[in-house]
Amino acid sequence: MRWRSGLRKRAIASACSPIRGFAVHAFVYVAVVALLFGVNIAAGKHHWWAVWVALGWGVGVTVHSWAALLNRRRPTPSSERRSEP
Repeated sequence: MRWRSGLRKRAIASACSPIRGFAVHAFVYVAVVALLFGVNIAAGKHHWWAVWVALGWGVGVTVHSWAALLNRRRPTPSSERRSEP
């Protein structure tokens, strides 16, 4: 029975890893883009160059969110049979 709890913990940790990675990526994105907009405002409002950084990096964050949240692996019938005692 002890090995089952270890397997369960490992499965939960591997399932949470992509979500945690996306959360870190999203937090860093928001923090850096906010900083860049602050610099952009301080430097002058005649050209909004920080928008281009936000859009470019935003594409990467969007793809990462798709991979982490929507592209979940589903167990195959062969892996379900292996987990049974």
